[in-house]
Amino acid sequence: MICVDPKKQRALVEYLMRQDRPVTAKELADFLNFSVRTVKSYISDINRCEKKSFVLSSHRGYEVNAAEAEQYLRRHRNQPTDIPQSYEDRAAYINRKFLTYHTDRLELYNLADELRYSVETIRGDFQKMNRSFSGLGIAYELHGDYAVLRADEQSLRKLARYTLLGEVPGQIVGYGDIRKAFSDVNVDAVKLLLEQALREHDFYVNDFGMLNLVMHLCIIIRRLKSNNVLMKGAPFAPDTGEMECQVTTQLCDQMSALFQIEFTTEERQNIYLLLKANANLSLRRDKQDFCRFIGPELLEFITGLLRRMDAKYYINLNSESFFFPFCMHVKNLIFRARHHQSTANPMSDVIRYSHPFIFDMAVFAASQISEEYGIQIETGEISYLALHIGGEMERQTSNQEKIRTALLCPAYLDFAAKMYNQLLIHFGEEIELVACVNAPEQLNRYRFDLLITTVDISKPEQAAYMVRIPFLGIQKYRGEITDAVSSIRERRRLRILKEEFDRFFSPELFFVNRDGRLTAKDIMRRAAEEMETAGVAQEGFYDRLLERELAASTAFPNIAIPHSMHLDAIKTSVCVMLCPKGVAWGGQTVRLVLTVAIHRTDAQLFGELYQALIGLFDNEKNLRQIVTKESFQEFREQLERMI
Repeated sequence: MICVDPKKQRALVEYLMRQDRPVTAKELADFLNFSVRTVKSYISDINRCEKKSFVLSSHRGYEVNAAEAEQYLRRHRNQPTDIPQSYEDRAAYINRKFLTYHTDRLELYNLADELRYSVETIRGDFQKMNRSFSGLGIAYELHGDYAVLRADEQSLRKLARYTLLGEVPGQIVGYGDIRKAFSDVNVDAVKLLLEQALREHDFYVNDFGMLNLVMHLCIIIRRLKSNNVLMKGAPFAPDTGEMECQVTTQLCDQMSALFQIEFTTEERQNIYLLLKANANLSLRRDKQDFCRFIGPELLEFITGLLRRMDAKYYINLNSESFFFPFCMHVKNLIFRARHHQSTANPMSDVIRYSHPFIFDMAVFAASQISEEYGIQIETGEISYLALHIGGEMERQTSNQEKIRTALLCPAYLDFAAKMYNQLLIHFGEEIELVACVNAPEQLNRYRFDLLITTVDISKPEQAAYMVRIPFLGIQKYRGEITDAVSSIRERRRLRILKEEFDRFFSPELFFVNRDGRLTAKDIMRRAAEEMETAGVAQEGFYDRLLERELAASTAFPNIAIPHSMHLDAIKTSVCVMLCPKGVAWGGQTVRLVLTVAIHRTDAQLFGELYQALIGLFDNEKNLRQIVTKESFQEFREQLERMI
C-alpha cells in the first residue's frame, strides 16, 4: 500500500489548478518526484475521499474542476506554521495567486478562508497593497466580495519579476552542490583547468557562465567514463586561431590526461560551442556554427517554447546569453533520453522545494520537449533545466544595476574579441556589454549609456558618455572608463531622485526642528509616529529604527538617514526633518534627517537614491541652501535646482 502524504496531495491539486491544459501523469510524477503509479494512486485516493471525481482524467491527461478544487484546498489548508503570518507574506501569496492562476479576479472570502484571517483584514491588505505596488503600475480594486487586479502587460511583468524572482535571492546552485552531484568527478580540478585555460588566453566568462561550463564539463566527463559518446552531428571546421578553439584544445588535452578518457571530435566540438555560448556570443560575426549544430527544427521549437513560457510565466528568457546554451543543453538532453543515458542530479529535491516556481517552469519546458520529441525526461534532467532558467533569472536581476555599454571596434584580425574580453575582465561587475559593432551606423540598433570606441566619431545621442581608446589600449585608459562609469551612475541616481520625488516624498512627512530641542531619538520617534499615521510604515517602526541605529550610526557629516534593517514598509517613503541649528547624532552634527521606510519592490531603486542623497548633501553649499527652507514646496523647488 502507498503511504499518502497530504501535503503532496495538495501540491498535486495546486499544480493542476495552475495549468491551462491537461497534464500527463508523467509530468505530475516529475513535479512531485513520484512514480507514475504513485501519481495515479494519489489521484484515485483524492477522488475516493472526496466522494466525487473532481480530478478528471482523459486520454490527454489530468485536469481539475476549478470550483471543486478550490473547495478541496480550503478544506485541506496548510498547517498554521505554513500559513502567511505577516502582511508582506499575505501580499506575496495573493500576488502569486493572481499570476499563477492567470486571473484578474479573486474572491475575498476564499482568500480569507485560505489565509485564516478575517475578510476585513484581507480588505485592509488590499488597501496597503495599493500603496506598496503603485510604483510597479499595479492597482487593486474591491468590488463587493471580489478583488480585481488592474495592470497593463508591462506592469504585470514587473509584478511577476518582483514576485517570482523573490525566490532567487542568490545563486540557485553553487560549486558545493555540483561537487555533491558529481562525487565521482574531481570538480575542483575541472574548475582549475578551465580557469587556467581561460586566463592564459585572456578569455572572459562571467560567474554563471563558469558554473554552467563546469557543470556541463562534469556531465561530459561522467558520460565518457561510462563509454557514452555523442552521435556524429553536422560537421564544421572551426577557425583554429579562435580563442575558443585554442581553449578547447588545451582543456580537452589536459582533462584527457587527468581523467584517462578520450575526447572525440564531436565532444570537442560540443565543448567549443559551449565556450562560445557562455562567453562572447554577442560580438561574433556569425552564428552558423550554432545553427548547424543545433539544427533549424530545434531552433524553431525552442523559440516557440520560450514564447509560450513568456506568456505563461511573464518572464522573458529569450536573450542570447540564455538561448544558445539552453538550445545546446536541450539537444544533448534529447540525445541522452533517446539513448537511455539519464543524468542523475542529487540537487533535484533542493531545487524543487526551494525554488518551486522555477521548477514549475522547468517541468513545463520538459513536458513540451517530451511531447514534441516523444521522449521520457527524468527528474534529474528537469533539475538541470531549472538551473538554466534560474541562472538566467539571476543574471537578469544582477544586470539591472550595470551600465549598458557598447563597443565600437573595426573587425581587424581578432582585436575586437580581445578588447571585448579585456573590458569584461576589468569591468565585468560594473558594465553590461550589450553590443560589439564594427561600424558607427550599427550603433542605432542598440540602447546604451556608455560607448567605448577605437574609432574617432562624434558622441551618439543615446550615449551619456563616450571613451575613445586605441587598439589594445584598455590598460592605459582604465581610469577614464572608471570615471565614465562613476559619472553615469551619479547621473542615473540624480535622475531617479528627480523622477521619483513625488512618490517618495510628501508634504505630510516634512518637518522643521526650528528650536533645536529634539534629540536624535526624539526625531526618530516623531518620524516613526508620523509615518505609521500616514500608513506607509508598519507598527513598531521606531523600534526597528533604533535597532539599526544601535548596530551602527546612520549619520554622515551634515546628514543622517535612519532606516530599518527590514524591507517591511507598506510604501517606500521619506520623512524629512530640517535641523538648521544642528543636532548631535552618532558623533556628527547633523542638520538634515531623512528617515526612510523601504518596501521590497523599491530595494534596488532606493539603493541608488540613497547614494544620490548622500552625494548631494555632502556638498556644504547645497546643505546650507536646503536647511533654510520653511515649507515642503520650497524644499522641493530647491532640490530640483540642485539636480
